[in-house]
Amino acid sequence: MVRQAVESIDGQVTVKQIKDYILNEYPDISPNTVWANVCTCTVNMPSRIHHQPNRNPRKLDTRYDLLYRVGQGRFVLYDSEVHGIWKIIEDDQGRIKIAQEGESVESDENGEESFLFSLEKHLRAFILSNIENLKLIDSKLKLYEPEHQLESEFAVEFNSGRKGFIDILAIDENDIPVVIELKVSKGPAKSLTQLLDYMTWVKDNLPNGDKVIGIIIASKITDRISSAMSWITKNRVVLLEYELDFKIRQVEI
Repeated sequence: MVRQAVESIDGQVTVKQIKDYILNEYPDISPNTVWANVCTCTVNMPSRIHHQPNRNPRKLDTRYDLLYRVGQGRFVLYDSEVHGIWKIIEDDQGRIKIAQEGESVESDENGEESFLFSLEKHLRAFILSNIENLKLIDSKLKLYEPEHQLESEFAVEFNSGRKGFIDILAIDENDIPVVIELKVSKGPAKSLTQLLDYMTWVKDNLPNGDKVIGIIIASKITDRISSAMSWITKNRVVLLEYELDFKIRQVEI
């Protein structure tokens, strides 16, 4: 049911779209059942461990690993070549967790994961609104097709037919494309893989694509990314770290 719902829309879908499709096709099904199925089938949703067949360690299983969450309430069909290999593991304390390439993801029962997705949304909105004033590289930037990107991430389709979403696509003062990948926590190694994947698409499909520049923005750039950077041509990928600065002030009444 879930796969049918996503395939019927062909691209990024919301929870509401999935529910509307399934409840229209199967009116006797409870909306709660639909949501439980979405949780069960989404490889990067920590709460999936509470549903069968994810309560015990297992490897990738295409019968159950169908979706990948790209943002709060937004999903695409899971593609292991794009999104990495996800599985269910048992850690040293005997806790069941989801994991991608050996890196476990904590449960979202305390709302941390929802907070991170919300934070990434706000980080993206901040950059979209201020991109012409931010000093991300030596050249000033502006959005590529801004009327599209203000609504959602920039959608791309590869020659193989698989789809992806660039967080932010910009151009510099010389009309050179700039691909920006956002990670609200420490930048995992897969973010570099995704960035290079999108840079390759830009190289093949956009003007001046052979000069494309990539940017990863994360709260902390991991050693794995920094090490991998030594193999990449200088000035083609830029690594940036962001900081949050909250201030509280008293309001006169």
